[in-house]
Amino acid sequence: MVPVVHDPTTAVRRLGRIVQFLAMVAHLPLGAVRHHDRAAALRLVRDLPAWADLADPERRKALARHRTPLARAVRRTVPDDDEFALVAYRQGIG
Repeated sequence: MVPVVHDPTTAVRRLGRIVQFLAMVAHLPLGAVRHHDRAAALRLVRDLPAWADLADPERRKALARHRTPLARAVRRTVPDDDEFALVAYRQGIG
């Protein structure tokens, strides 16, 4: 169950914690992870969830629907440094 937050400070702090968590796990591999031995022979394939699998099934379509237009809007409004603008801001709120 998701807790209900009624005050803005708590809401912003919780969002900050979520961003911190996502920043920690964003570099981790998702999908099939292949493990090789020292001779580069494939020894193990582990299936991990993909990013889409981490969202609730009823929200996946909405997330996918909004992601492309959001990236397009960033590229349109920040044409000189759009790749930087699409990277997560990890400074937090202090």
